[in-house]
Amino acid sequence: MKVASGLAANPQYHCGHPTPADLRLGSSNDCGSGGRHDRPFPAYSASAGDFWLVVAPLVLPVLGVGWLVLLALLIGFGIVTNFVPPLILSFLGGQWLVARLQPGRSLNPLVALIAGLVVFVVLTALPVVGGFFHAIVVFLGLGALWLGWRSGDWGGTTSESLLAAV
Repeated sequence: MKVASGLAANPQYHCGHPTPADLRLGSSNDCGSGGRHDRPFPAYSASAGDFWLVVAPLVLPVLGVGWLVLLALLIGFGIVTNFVPPLILSFLGGQWLVARLQPGRSLNPLVALIAGLVVFVVLTALPVVGGFFHAIVVFLGLGALWLGWRSGDWGGTTSESLLAAV
């Protein structure tokens, strides 16, 4: 068996080709076999398992943060869609109710909101139709929010224009 550059014969190769570790130490790459070896050079290459050993500690924290952000967005969306539209429609319905019961008097927004919330709570507490009423209020409120956002008139929007939109 031929020895390359004074190194002991490598049993993995018929020609005594140096190992990758020998090459990193400065050994010659020429073994005189004309490039023909029993095994491909290098004898060891990184596998998929080695790749994930390096990449997993880098990827998992990024995925974890992404999932936490997604969870926070979903919870925030659920809170906004379940609480904001009923407040909007309770306020608008309370304004309408107080204006019908006491025409000609100045309207306190807090009184209108409380009156609308009382009516909303009573109607959603009904055993059979309460859930349907809540769903209708949520969808109407989301529609009012969307129409207000689409018109771009958030600052000067009056309750009459929102009531007309709903």
